[in-house]
Amino acid sequence: RAWGYAEETHQSALETGEDAERAFAASTRALVAGRLGRVTQARAAAREALDLAERIGLCSAEFEARAALGALELSLGAPAEALPWLATLHDEFLAAGFADPVVFRFHADAAEALIGTGDLDGADRVAAYLTDRGATLGRPWALATASRCRALVAAAHGRPDEALAEIDLALEHHRTLPEPYERARTLLALGEAQ
Repeated sequence: RAWGYAEETHQSALETGEDAERAFAASTRALVAGRLGRVTQARAAAREALDLAERIGLCSAEFEARAALGALELSLGAPAEALPWLATLHDEFLAAGFADPVVFRFHADAAEALIGTGDLDGADRVAAYLTDRGATLGRPWALATASRCRALVAAAHGRPDEALAEIDLALEHHRTLPEPYERARTLLALGEAQ
């Protein structure tokens, strides 16, 4: 159903000639295609979004497309390929004036890419940001993903009890979120910690 909506939005943007809307529609198509495992479609849609965003100077559509590509590479088990899309996104996000991590949900993916490439301190910094902003703004998604990130860092350091405690905390936050995809990722992290 999400793919149908993304396609409909993209078609409407094409028909109206609104490049900004087309860029956002393409980045949404990239995210949905990636989650559906449609790698070629996801990459093509993200490239379309990036090209349009660069041409018209629309950083928010660029952020969404880069986040979609980072998430896609992580889903393919390629954190080193995800990192270039995500590594500087946090700093650019802040520089553009954004302060709420739920606007562009790339932070947890960035932390997982950092963990996958051995930068546990970097992942800790991302988790700390999510925790701070999640607590300040009352964002359960940020708190849940921060706990998941801390769990993965603890597991990578060989501290399984700490990892399991963080997973329990993440699952507690997930109870208030109607987001089964993120909950599933936390359950996968639980399996890894166990």
